[in-house]
Amino acid sequence: ECPVRGSNSAIGILGIAAALLGAGRVLAVDIEPAAVDHTRDNAARNGVADRLDARTGSIEAADGQFDLIVGNLLLPIFKRLTGQIAGALAEGGIAILSGVLEVQTAPMLALAAEAGLSHVETTAQRAWCAMVFRRAAEGRPAGDSLGASR
Repeated sequence: ECPVRGSNSAIGILGIAAALLGAGRVLAVDIEPAAVDHTRDNAARNGVADRLDARTGSIEAADGQFDLIVGNLLLPIFKRLTGQIAGALAEGGIAILSGVLEVQTAPMLALAAEAGLSHVETTAQRAWCAMVFRRAAEGRPAGDSLGASR
């Protein structure tokens, strides 16, 4: 299961990619109704509409816990949603957050650690980054990183 959060067409791209790569169920959420409509149309065109549920809203409205969360977001949104992202991850679950400005990585690392997410990896290209976090599995400390690179 994979909820996706983003803006405009990002939820469609990320959600459809997750479904095409084998996610059994994808929940794609966006605050823009037009983005949700485009996601539904594109999911049908890509043959994954049966596994992709696109809704207007945010991660706060996601029901249940997920093995993977992907999103395209900047620091101000991450500040607001860190707790909800951490809470929506199943034990051992992964969050992949892209569209992060390189200058925002240090505050995002601190926010994630406060929410019980361990940093796995950061990949940078020009001034943009993708950051990977993991929610600790039962019996494993949240700060136990699996490795990191920049």
